[in-house]
Amino acid sequence: MVNVAPTVGAGDDLARPRWGEFLRMFRARWEPGQHVFVYGENGSGKTDLAFRLLNTEPFAVAFITKPRDPIFTSPLTRGYKRLNAWPPRDVRKGMHALLSPKPSKTMAEERLAQRTLFPAALDNIYMDGGWTVLFDETLHMTQSLGMKQQVADFFYLGRSNNLTGLALSQRPVGIPTVVPQSCKYAFLARSRREEDIKVLAELGYSKRELSVRLSNMRSLHDFLFVDPSGKLPLMIVNTRR
Repeated sequence: MVNVAPTVGAGDDLARPRWGEFLRMFRARWEPGQHVFVYGENGSGKTDLAFRLLNTEPFAVAFITKPRDPIFTSPLTRGYKRLNAWPPRDVRKGMHALLSPKPSKTMAEERLAQRTLFPAALDNIYMDGGWTVLFDETLHMTQSLGMKQQVADFFYLGRSNNLTGLALSQRPVGIPTVVPQSCKYAFLARSRREEDIKVLAELGYSKRELSVRLSNMRSLHDFLFVDPSGKLPLMIVNTRR
């Protein structure tokens, strides 16, 4: 990814389109195989943002690693099918699904169930092609579940199968570098963590620019939208506007 902007500012100099206006602009350019990276600390609104993007896709599945996640009862997932096995029976007319094992009694049992379900499902999705996949906890999947190479392959090679990934992460530290490097677009929430900004800068962003922009975000649900190709300008987007 290239530097996010030629000049440094506090963020007030950037456009702040309403969410509906931004989404129409973004959807006009977002194509199958173009991955999206969403970075933000817990509570920043990254899941809310990601599902608003996912809802515009005809064939979409979200890997949910917390069996009791509030997303299961969120208005954003109304109409989604909750699945604990893959593949689904019928997807001819499109599908929106939340994939998660059945709740277990212990953390060890939940981790084992995830290690059984998620890798097999991702392999099937990879071979099937055409899906948009939301990785709700990219760090957990790549590290705790041992799926580092598999997730990296999805982002690096999946474009040839028209697979689109949305990678969500509270920290860029620890996830495979190829994941954000393979993303066409990025949404970056407020951060003052020098370690996080350093890692993002290593991917091609300007560290100075990021330090100023990300530390001066106004509120929760504010994200710095980045199109490294420069076809869309830097913007501050917020799903609540």
